[in-house]
Amino acid sequence: MDEQGAEAKIVRLGVPGLPSLTDQLMPGGLYLMIAETASARFPILASTLAHGLGSGTQCRIVVPQNPEVFVQRLESFDNLNVNQAIQKRLLQMYVMQEEFTKKMFRHGAEAFVEELDHYEFPDRGYVIFDQADDLLSLHDVVLALDQVDVLRRWAKEHQVVVLMVLTRTNESQTSTINALMDSLTGIVRLGANRSGLELTFDYWQSPEGTIAGRGYLLKAVQNGLYEASSNSVVVEGAGSGFEKPEVINDSDAQFFYMDPN
Repeated sequence: MDEQGAEAKIVRLGVPGLPSLTDQLMPGGLYLMIAETASARFPILASTLAHGLGSGTQCRIVVPQNPEVFVQRLESFDNLNVNQAIQKRLLQMYVMQEEFTKKMFRHGAEAFVEELDHYEFPDRGYVIFDQADDLLSLHDVVLALDQVDVLRRWAKEHQVVVLMVLTRTNESQTSTINALMDSLTGIVRLGANRSGLELTFDYWQSPEGTIAGRGYLLKAVQNGLYEASSNSVVVEGAGSGFEKPEVINDSDAQFFYMDPN
């Protein structure tokens, strides 16, 4: 556990090329990543986890099953040593119980965060829920809003950064995800379009400010990790099914989003 009174370290997605306004995550923030291309999430998870562990942040990962396979995928990028971090007690991994969705429905999100406290998830830490589709009841907007509210209050109370990664979303859940936006600290989508792989920030709060409707093209670099393009995409109607415009250079832009970079 961190010492009392210690300041929370800044957690980052850790993708080179992203401005701090979108790369940073707020202490006590609850974020959602929608991996429309599920396999594409691993380089980003490897980058953000490497940054967190490198800064000395206590990290926790919750997976639905097969933690060994998850570790192998992360370590294939050669930018972090998961087993070493576990031995140093900077990282711990947890596996969801069988019939996790039914138990979440039966006992509620309050019982779930009590379990997190039981396992002493550290204050001012970083928690990643991979394949969090079973954590949120996206078929029921009222229930999902209640679950997010409980998780948000827990994250804020403990100043923990929480990143929930969805991998099995469909069009029928779009309205529920849009309804969750006001209760989340940020929503980012990872998917492919005709220009390639893109990271689209529907809405994002960081210690440096708030941004909405901004996308960045990603390209694979050494060891398969990503680098964000310096040219960004202004996204109209983010999360609403509107078509995204072409990538534009700053010199041709009609609308400008101010940030320190």
